[in-house]
Amino acid sequence: MTPIAVFNPLSGEHQADPYAAYEDLVRRGPLHRTRLGLWLVSGHALATDVLKNRAFRTDYATALAQTYGHDFRRHPALRYLGDSFAIDSDKAGGEIRKHIARTLSQARVHAHRDVIRTLASDLLEPALQARSVDLLREFAVPYTLRVVCALLGVPPQLADAIPSVSAGLLTALDCARLSAAELADLDVRTQAIAERFVGFLDSPQARDSECI
Repeated sequence: MTPIAVFNPLSGEHQADPYAAYEDLVRRGPLHRTRLGLWLVSGHALATDVLKNRAFRTDYATALAQTYGHDFRRHPALRYLGDSFAIDSDKAGGEIRKHIARTLSQARVHAHRDVIRTLASDLLEPALQARSVDLLREFAVPYTLRVVCALLGVPPQLADAIPSVSAGLLTALDCARLSAAELADLDVRTQAIAERFVGFLDSPQARDSECI
């Protein structure tokens, strides 16, 4: 199978018309080999089957090594990415993932419904006053991030800093290879945010949190 061209859902071209790109993938078939040798699945039914099947996994450490070299962990951004519980489901015997799942449960969301409604109103108010709005960029993405951070007990000032590194980290995961300059910049920003999170986790505010 011929590898697909660089697939970068974070690029300006893709975001200008993402549906055309996804329709093209579906039209070309259900499975696509990516640049790093990973598989991209298109089509809702097959994607759902893969997500529910525990036999499937992604070896991100190998993929990152293939792209950035076997010493990729010298880069703070790639090291934190490779060590992320979201990528390595066996971290702490899977207990971290279980804790996050409990924290984001339907019952917990219901218990915090007033906070969640307030977060929605804070984003919707300026959007409704604007002549035009990008619902994905200006509401859906920041709203999801703020809700998850609120449920996890992450303070707003840290939550607002996450977008400065999230796009770069996602790009590193086989969207499109980061240049040396882009990776160096991402390293600096990722290290700075990591140090802020460590500082928060050592604070009384974090120790008093019901989640962390």
